[in-house]
Amino acid sequence: GILNAFWYRNTGLWHARNQGGQWVDAQQVVTNLVGSIAVASGAKLIDSTSPGMILVWSQSTSNNIELFYSVAKFAGGKYGWSNPTALTSDLSAQNTSPAIAVRNDGTAVITYLKQASQSHDDADVYYSVVNIVSGDLLWKDFSAVPMLVSPRDITRTYDPVTGKLSFGFEKTWSFDMGGGEELSFKASAT
Repeated sequence: GILNAFWYRNTGLWHARNQGGQWVDAQQVVTNLVGSIAVASGAKLIDSTSPGMILVWSQSTSNNIELFYSVAKFAGGKYGWSNPTALTSDLSAQNTSPAIAVRNDGTAVITYLKQASQSHDDADVYYSVVNIVSGDLLWKDFSAVPMLVSPRDITRTYDPVTGKLSFGFEKTWSFDMGGGEELSFKASAT
């Protein structure tokens, strides 16, 4: 396994991994001040087929405390994190104390405490089951998103005059940036 560390710095949550006794690839995962955190990993967390790590945290919003999560996948020799995704959305509740277990099928079971903001009553235990689909996440580091060129993307052209056979590809990738915005880019080579 890979040893990971998380810490608070300048009102944000950071992550690094240990490689050969050295902490490497430090990066800020969350830019807001967070409360309690939980982290887990699984061999099939992403798309029910690929290994990944999930981080869940509590964060104050306007009138309450909500839970968010971010997912990391290891690619290109480092972790790439998704943008935060809201797990809870309550108008007047405090969602705290997350805990995570990743099942063998890759789904993440997240438990947490929920208490009404204006109540002095005890908190109740809730849970959410999350199936991580990489295409539904927005990735901070695009190097963590596989951008493979498959054999069907490769074109073959034969010029009968010169007798030369040339190969090339053209591929377009698109990412939903949220709010109706989409990032697209195209690559080609011959």
